[in-house]
Amino acid sequence: PLLTQEIMRLLASFPQLTSHDVENIVRQEIIENWESQDEPPHLKTIKDRILRSKHNTGALLGLYQKILQLGRIPAEDSPEQIELRLSGLVVEQSGIFKSL
Repeated sequence: PLLTQEIMRLLASFPQLTSHDVENIVRQEIIENWESQDEPPHLKTIKDRILRSKHNTGALLGLYQKILQLGRIPAEDSPEQIELRLSGLVVEQSGIFKSL
């Protein structure tokens, strides 16, 4: 939720945007050099949550990669899915997990 708010705040400062513009702005302003630009620390919080999880980090990242590749997966409320949902990386809607 915080990351979504930050992206919306950032995009609101640009009048008319195309999807290509949005991609470039997010890439330049949030993704590239994210550690030095993450104020307040949204992405660091997500990174720390994933790395410090009591669940297998590889399993969490593998599940997230699967969601990114497929676009959606059925919600099963597994511990890994719950952890990803709590991290804010995915959302559950009508029994489906999707990335934000």
